[in-house]
Amino acid sequence: MKLNNKGFTVVELIASFVFSSILAISLFAVIINYRDKEEDSSIETDLLAFKSQITIDIEKDIERNGLKEINYCTDSRGNRIARCIKLSFLKGESKTFEIKEEGKVETMEGLNGSDTSFSYTVPYLTYGGIRYDIPDAANVNVRSDYLLEMTTVNDGLESNTPLYKIRVILVHNDLDADVDISIVADGSVNYTDTMTNPYKSFALGDRVSVILNKTEQREFRVIKASGGYDGKVTLLYDDSYSDASLPLTAFNNSKSNGNQYEGSSIKGEIDALESRWVNADEIRLITAEEVGYVVSSSPIFKQYNASSLSLSSAPSWLVSTNYYTMTSKLESEDDKKNLYVWYVNGTNKRVDPTYVDAKYQLRPVIVVDKRYVANQ
Repeated sequence: MKLNNKGFTVVELIASFVFSSILAISLFAVIINYRDKEEDSSIETDLLAFKSQITIDIEKDIERNGLKEINYCTDSRGNRIARCIKLSFLKGESKTFEIKEEGKVETMEGLNGSDTSFSYTVPYLTYGGIRYDIPDAANVNVRSDYLLEMTTVNDGLESNTPLYKIRVILVHNDLDADVDISIVADGSVNYTDTMTNPYKSFALGDRVSVILNKTEQREFRVIKASGGYDGKVTLLYDDSYSDASLPLTAFNNSKSNGNQYEGSSIKGEIDALESRWVNADEIRLITAEEVGYVVSSSPIFKQYNASSLSLSSAPSWLVSTNYYTMTSKLESEDDKKNLYVWYVNGTNKRVDPTYVDAKYQLRPVIVVDKRYVANQ
């Protein structure tokens, strides 16, 4: 066989060059596309890690401190600041979550030797005074159209629970999908160390501990069973602890048919507790109806004269002191001005209108949201 020694023709060389160029360009495009995808994947990973970190930090605070409420920040004139919210916790402290921007200036060297400067802004977040820098922030737009939403959960509770949603959307110029930071919490989240489930049931006579304000916690007894769908529970102050006394300083001198509540120092004592025990929805004296319920699990003795109510079968914690004050339930709202005060006589095991002076203790009743109550 005779070989052709003439070599490649010009056409063949051009064709080979074109083919090689197309192949090289295609491979280069594939490499560039792969590199871009790797960069996008890295940016997305960084943004997701950023979302996870700030979400964890906020949710940990809510879990540990108990969320009271979330509101928009306001300026000195009371006007709302659109990209700033304030989280208030049950333990008294608060933290601010805010979307901010920082100005940047870049300088580029021109072709003719002169420098060109341009400015732009990059977003970042702050929470509790700590700065959170957004990855590749120059290419990120932070949307906060729905930074804070609030609604209520109608779950059968006596007062509906406020439900808060914090939402921030990170939109990156090179990513197809947005990164959505979304945190949902309700205003009855509990202390993890001292609080109980807001849907917990309590039985008659349970001894419980109640957070009454930021610094005061005292013990009570359940005087009316409360099911899981009841948002509140009714409690009687438990004076079986040596430091639990709430002494009366004085009382009015009337002994006729018991003592008048209005104008007495007992009312002053109750008013003082209302200003101090801010977490309680109601503070008052126990009613004859409630004493009857404790004794016989039946709401009897609704009349103001409850002296016929026998306490022989009452639990010991109900009559553990010489006296504690009580009021009877009246049939008419108009009769409140003439509300009589009666007493449980621990010695005689009966309801007694005997005059009470400074040596006896006041044992108030409170109605309180379950989120402030924990079993002993």
